[in-house]
Amino acid sequence: MFTRKFIAPALAAAALALSAVPASAALFQGALSFSGDIGLTSCDTLASIDALSFINDDFDVDGAEGDFAAAGIGQGDLGAITDFDFALSTVDGTTLSINDIDFTLTSVEVLFQSTAFLLIQGTGFITATGFDQTAADFVLTANTNGQLEVMSGSISAVPVPGALWLMGSALVALGARRRK
Repeated sequence: MFTRKFIAPALAAAALALSAVPASAALFQGALSFSGDIGLTSCDTLASIDALSFINDDFDVDGAEGDFAAAGIGQGDLGAITDFDFALSTVDGTTLSINDIDFTLTSVEVLFQSTAFLLIQGTGFITATGFDQTAADFVLTANTNGQLEVMSGSISAVPVPGALWLMGSALVALGARRRK
């Protein structure tokens, strides 16, 4: 049975463990939205494919926030995108690249697939000069309207250690308050 005498030190120890972050560069923050064209052969439909092939291997930036915008990325800019197989649960290799910022998709899941619509979500990480590798979420949709197949997507950085620091701080504050 825990007594008050042990609760405060236990909370403080837990807070220190959760908030300990090694000294390093900052985590990348922000989001990027993009669009472009995908290629299908005459016999393919979105329902029958298990890989995406991007026309000209590029995408157009629709919007940039946070560190993407700070890097000078804006609407209308062009980035590179790598074809990938989404039938596999894991994907290796850089998927998107723009202004020395790379996003590497590591896992992917098909949420919906039909003849006219495809929805994929995944996770990966962003690497950029001056930043620590940062976890990121990936969403991509593709649809077809006659002969035109278009895709749109987004990447959003997910800085997890900040959340751990916040949780650790809350535990310390809770312990201090209980002590009073």
